[in-house]
Amino acid sequence: MTVQEWQARSIERQANLLAHTLKATPADRLAWKPAGEDGNEGRSALEQVAEVSELSRVLAALFSGGTPMRTGGQPGDAATAASEVMESASLLAAAVRGMDEGAIDRTYETPFGPLAGSVLLDIAASHMAYHNGQINYIQTLYGDREFHFPES
Repeated sequence: MTVQEWQARSIERQANLLAHTLKATPADRLAWKPAGEDGNEGRSALEQVAEVSELSRVLAALFSGGTPMRTGGQPGDAATAASEVMESASLLAAAVRGMDEGAIDRTYETPFGPLAGSVLLDIAASHMAYHNGQINYIQTLYGDREFHFPES
C-alpha cells in the first residue's frame, strides 16, 4: 500500500466518523454554541463541519494542481452537513490517491504560508479527528454521555 492510499483511507474513515457524530447530534443542538467563562461563544457543530468541508476542498485543489476556492457556506441540517463532509472527503481522498511521489516533499502555498505536502497530508485527516472530538465534547456539555461510533 502506498502512503497516498493509506492517507486517503484515513481521510475517508475520519470523514465517516465525523458524519456519524454529527448525525447523532439533535437538530436543536447543531447550531448551539457553548459559552465560555469570558462570555464569548464557542463554535457550533455546523460551523465546525463547514470548516472541515472547506479545508478538504482546499487541500483537494492544492493536491490536484487547481486553485483553492473558499465557499464560506454553512449547511443548515445534519444530513446536508454530513453529506458535505463525505463529498468533500471523497474529493480529497481522490486527490491524495492521484498524488505523485514528489508531492509529499513538494512545498504548497497556503493561507498559513508555505507548507510541505507531508504536513498537509497530516492535517487532512487530523483536522477531521480534531473537530470530531470537539463535537463529541459539545455533546457531553448538553448531557449526551453515549459513545457514538458507526457500526461499519
